[in-house]
Amino acid sequence: MGTPRVCWFTVSGRCYAFNALQSHRLAPFCTLFRRCSSHSPNNFRDTSDPDLKQAREWLKNFSVFDIPRDRFEIRFSRSSGPGGQNVNKLNTKALIQCSWDAMTWIPPSILERLKQNHFRYLTKHNKVVVQDDTTRSSQGNLDECFKKLHSLIKECAFVPDEMSAETQEKWRAIEKKTNEARLKKKKFDSEKRKFRKSGGID
Repeated sequence: MGTPRVCWFTVSGRCYAFNALQSHRLAPFCTLFRRCSSHSPNNFRDTSDPDLKQAREWLKNFSVFDIPRDRFEIRFSRSSGPGGQNVNKLNTKALIQCSWDAMTWIPPSILERLKQNHFRYLTKHNKVVVQDDTTRSSQGNLDECFKKLHSLIKECAFVPDEMSAETQEKWRAIEKKTNEARLKKKKFDSEKRKFRKSGGID
């Protein structure tokens, strides 16, 4: 049995935790949850910060229609996706592109969170690029591009709900218990190695 580890994840804006090693069926999800470091309760303790309050409110009201399409360069090309001969003759694949510096319609605190959480549509050339060819029409694919962008902004810039003192105390208790279990396991492994080196029988 390995060291107990608590993994954090969110459902409908609420934070939850479970022992990642409690069941082998949870193992495939452990890596994913550990990657979501921005969702860790360690980052939740200052949820009353004014910037976070502003970011939380902006995300709550943010819709795909709030994205200013005129800020984006829009291009269409031939698609290689499903659709028969139509995709080989018409430019139905859509691509939208915008400089990161031109994303001024997004609050600075949100932009900072997007970069911290490795916003995958941001290229090494500091441009936001999204493309789509899932539908048979250019307009449909263009709409999908903006839907993708909207969805990832909401997901990547996630701001937790403000936590009550009682909830914060619960997280601290979980964290303390987890650390104690880790130290106990570490001490046990150390004594086990010493016993083996001394020639004892394990």
